[in-house]
Amino acid sequence: MTINKEYTADLTEVVRVEAVLNKSVSFTVCRLFTLDRQTFLTVVNFVATYLIITLQFTASEKPQVVAFKNNTRTTC
Repeated sequence: MTINKEYTADLTEVVRVEAVLNKSVSFTVCRLFTLDRQTFLTVVNFVATYLIITLQFTASEKPQVVAFKNNTRTTC
């Protein structure tokens, strides 16, 4: 039984990529806490959610007419 050399090379490359992706990388932030992949993704998720909610509130606000002064409108 012979195995194609290209197939073996591709399989070896896939194994290397899996090893890199599964490798646990973590940083210590000022020796206060460890910033690993899970913590980083949690922070990114929080920031993205905050920005989306803020943009939705900003887009839904309409300026309200407060008063007329000298035939001009002032808005808030």
